[in-house]
This record gives sequence, structure tokens and C-alpha cells, in this order.
Amino acid sequence: MVSFFRYYLISLPFDESNSSSHYFYWYAFLSAARTLQIKLFEAGLPVRGAIDYGKFLVEDTVFAGRCIVKAYQLSNKIEMAACVLSNDAFNNFENNDDEHNRKVVAKTFVEYLVPTKEGDQHMQTVIARPPSATKHSVIHRAVMRAFWGNGKDISQSVRPKIENTKQWLQYLAEGT
Repeated sequence: MVSFFRYYLISLPFDESNSSSHYFYWYAFLSAARTLQIKLFEAGLPVRGAIDYGKFLVEDTVFAGRCIVKAYQLSNKIEMAACVLSNDAFNNFENNDDEHNRKVVAKTFVEYLVPTKEGDQHMQTVIARPPSATKHSVIHRAVMRAFWGNGKDISQSVRPKIENTKQWLQYLAEGT
């Protein structure tokens, strides 16, 4: 598995022949992606990310693989601060027989109508709810603080991402 958050790459190689630990790896990876996204948001760095599945190589500071490129491309299409699963990643997750573990891990993401540069698309989206954005009354302030964080300006082109992010966090606040 590989995830590309705008300029951050996390990866987790695992033994596909060991199906008993399939969901352990998925849970660990999704938890890391969720934590990274929340911590960056709270630090004033709202990021867009995508998780893909496939063969890749990571050696020191060198990385290569079609799934890395696909995750990068998908993350650049998203028009909100969130992390989505590619179809390949979701299909890999779904194609396992352990029903109990699938249900446990599936609680870490939800299908959502994600705004992209190519139009809205239903995607599996990692549930990353920053502690500062759990109530409707503070979501706007938390999002604005994150987007303005670290002395950044908010240009007109960023405003739709802010609105989309607020809507996503309001959706999560409703109790997903």
C-alpha cells in the first residue's frame, strides 16, 4: 500500500500470501494516514491525499512505482482536504474473506461524494476528524485556521477547497 499526501509519501509493504494479517496491515496503514492528516491539519497544513495499492520500490530517498504515480495524480484531483482510496486500493481491501475484520477496518473510511477537478465522484474517504472540528460551531474557525496556518494567504482558487473541506467535516460531525 502506498499513500501520497501532497509532498508526503507513506508506504507499507506486506506479504500478500499471509491473508491472516491482511486486515491488520490495512488497519495500521489507514490509522497512520488518518493520524498524519489530522496532525498536519492541526499544524496548519491541510493536505489532500490518496491511497493506492500495487507494486512499488522505496529505497532511502528513492521511490518508484505505478501506484505511487496514481496516488499522486489522484491526490492532485481532490478539491478538499481529505484522503481517498483509489478503486484498486478499495478492491484489494474488499477482496478478502474475513468478514469480521473487514467490518472493523471499514469503520475507518466512508463513501463520500468527493469534489474533484473532473467533477464530483463517489470515493471511499478516510475518516479523519480533527479534534478542533467536531462541532458545527467551530468547524468554520478550525478550517480557516488550518488554511491560514503558517502565514499562508487564501487566494480565490483556494476558497472552493475551504468550502468543500467544511462540508466534509460537517458531514463527519453528523456522526459517521
